[in-house]
Amino acid sequence: MPLALNLHNQILSRHFSVAGSVFKTVGDAFCVRYDDVREAVIAVRLCFAEIAQTEWPTPTPIRVRWAIHAGPALAVDGDFFGPTLNKVARILGLCHPDQILMSDATAALDPSSETRFVGHYALRGIRERVGVCQLLGPGLPEKFPPLTGITSAKTNLQRFVTEIIGKEPELDVLSHKLGTHRWVSLCGPAGVGKTRLATEIGWRELDRYPDGVFFVDLSKLGDDYDPQAEVLRALEMPAEISEATKLMTHHRKLLILDNCEHMIAPVLTLVRQLLSHTHNLTILTTSRQALGGQGEAVIRAVPLVSQEDALNLLLARGKDARSDFSIAPPEKETATKLVNLLDRVPLAIEFAAARLGAFDLQTLYESLVEDLSGLNSPDITATDRQASLTGMIHWSYRLLPGEAQGVLSRLSVMRGGFNLVAARYVARGELEESSIPRWIEVLVRSSLIQFDPDTRRYRLLESVRDFAQSKLESWGEAEEVQDRFLRWLVNLAEESRPQLDGHDHAKWIGILEQEHANVRAALTANSDPELRLRVAVALHQFWLTAGHVHEGRAWVEGTLRRSSEEATLLHCQAFSMAGVLAWSAGDLEEAERYLAKALTQAETAGELLEVAKAASNLGLIEVGRSNFVLARHYFERARAIYESKKDAPRLYRIISNLGTIHLLSGKPQAAIGSFETVEMYEAENGNPIVALIARSNKHEAQLQSNPDVDIEVELHETLRERIALADKLGVTYSIALILVAARPPFDHRHIQMLGYLAESARKGHRDSNFVEDRLDSVRRILISTFHPELYEEHLQIGIRMCQDTSLEGVTLWIRR
Repeated sequence: MPLALNLHNQILSRHFSVAGSVFKTVGDAFCVRYDDVREAVIAVRLCFAEIAQTEWPTPTPIRVRWAIHAGPALAVDGDFFGPTLNKVARILGLCHPDQILMSDATAALDPSSETRFVGHYALRGIRERVGVCQLLGPGLPEKFPPLTGITSAKTNLQRFVTEIIGKEPELDVLSHKLGTHRWVSLCGPAGVGKTRLATEIGWRELDRYPDGVFFVDLSKLGDDYDPQAEVLRALEMPAEISEATKLMTHHRKLLILDNCEHMIAPVLTLVRQLLSHTHNLTILTTSRQALGGQGEAVIRAVPLVSQEDALNLLLARGKDARSDFSIAPPEKETATKLVNLLDRVPLAIEFAAARLGAFDLQTLYESLVEDLSGLNSPDITATDRQASLTGMIHWSYRLLPGEAQGVLSRLSVMRGGFNLVAARYVARGELEESSIPRWIEVLVRSSLIQFDPDTRRYRLLESVRDFAQSKLESWGEAEEVQDRFLRWLVNLAEESRPQLDGHDHAKWIGILEQEHANVRAALTANSDPELRLRVAVALHQFWLTAGHVHEGRAWVEGTLRRSSEEATLLHCQAFSMAGVLAWSAGDLEEAERYLAKALTQAETAGELLEVAKAASNLGLIEVGRSNFVLARHYFERARAIYESKKDAPRLYRIISNLGTIHLLSGKPQAAIGSFETVEMYEAENGNPIVALIARSNKHEAQLQSNPDVDIEVELHETLRERIALADKLGVTYSIALILVAARPPFDHRHIQMLGYLAESARKGHRDSNFVEDRLDSVRRILISTFHPELYEEHLQIGIRMCQDTSLEGVTLWIRR
């Protein structure tokens, strides 16, 4: 510590001596005189910056409190005395570490500095209240707990010893609403921090209410209890409401009524009485649902919006549990998964962080994935309602009508959100479908279901879903509801199947991406294997074009293993889809095994179209092996069936496959002719995906025929169309061709494209040997041209673009 103190003194002495004079030091405190406030502010900023950048010889960095005040002082033998010194010392006493405070009068002397007014404070030994401001600006922290002093207003608000994190936007909205409305309701689900927000805003707005801020916790009162007596007691008013309102007629007070959801009717009556017989009383109520009164301004409290805020909260509360806790870069992914598992609900994160004294991050995450119900408060004085997440949710659940409880429990089978159509189908039970929207509305008002007006979708927080699912299982309804959920998904998947081959491809890819979590939940559940197989097969085009090749392959293969092996149309299709997905992932041996099985079963079942599909796909495998004679044999067999069935679209796909043989046989001009024929047909007959595949194949043939051909404009146009269709597999192929056709000088975008292709390959996409060879050449040039750190930085940008489902980043490459 002496080394650190010495270094601290050196830094402060060096900066303070430039334009000021140190007239006294007391321990580690410096007293400095300046002739100009602006010079004092500059010196404090410079000191702060150097202290923040210094590596300290202590376990934790040195943190300093700062105060600035201007006024006259009495000089005696090089020292100074008087009220100015007393005020600056008292302002310093209000400070938190790293905080820079100054009196409002002093801040007015330096209008060039950015400050924020904090409030008027009563300082010990000083008669009048002093206005206090916080210095802001680049590099200076802004968020601190309430100041440690007291204002002159009266209050019974409790003090929190921890800083509130990630709630500034909601606090700003609350502050504005309290300035424009006499009654504000703060609503939201359990654990999002309504009580903490109400208390924090009470402290921050204390100066606005000279007659006091008063807090009443109604959760301690029974459901049938009249809150009037408790509220008037907290306000220190007579027990008679008429007499109390007469005394408060012109009082400027803020009354906070916390946890009103279990006594909405009596609270409504009391609020109406108080507001109608006073002029300046403001009321803030918190509840799981809005109270529904006239003049009520409703604000929805939500989980932490920013992932960074959620991680900062986990870090801060983790340090409370274990002083050496940190989130090192290798642990950030686990920490992120943990806070997202907890839906970024502040109280859930705090409960989890309290357990970091006994567990590491990975162990804690794994235990909570298995069971969220054991997530308890570390506070042994907490009430039953506050002691665990389950207790908090049960508090809201027990207030629901029985029908709403049933709907909530049935909706727990769905993950990742749902729309009203799905809710009506899955949650009906013995209820009429037409009644489901009414109970959904009740659940939204009670904050047990979240509604997103932008997407028009609903979702359950994971903690609520976990609780509701336990109720569903205890009622013995789980299997029946799971089956109904799977049937709804079968209908959706089979409805999407023809749409994914048409102009609405992008729309349906978006719909299925929204339901992806539900697909995973349904395919994981222990329900009808044939229904699961129908889902997996119907979604094969989604797995392929949306960039989920490996995942789709695993689902199709897994559902096949758990189903019978009858020679039915469904099983022929499943084996065929398993083969296509294995082929797309580059596993030719496994692809051939599945497709041979599909061909045998289709022949047994007499399903000629499935015979043709399997034969055509087996032909593509032989093309990949350069076994063109056998490939032609398979293609001709498929062609004969399609001709007999007069299936023109599939006949043109055989022409495309024959074009691929020309391309790989070193006959690019013949290939170009085949691909142009297919492109023209599909453009006229409505399958834009197949048309774009043919066009990209034609581009590859053109590049193979003449490596110097200038088709950059055409390649970018194809990429635009594939982005518009959300055809991620096609986007990858288009990016690869753009790189193949690229000519020096190269820039950072080309590195990003390589990163995109690397991530896409990891997900299962593969290119032709011609493309791969040309990409290797481009890669070698880029590695030799750019600095390794710059190369790696842009490579990672490309990888993240591929991981982003929106394809937004890719459009940046084609706007140049």
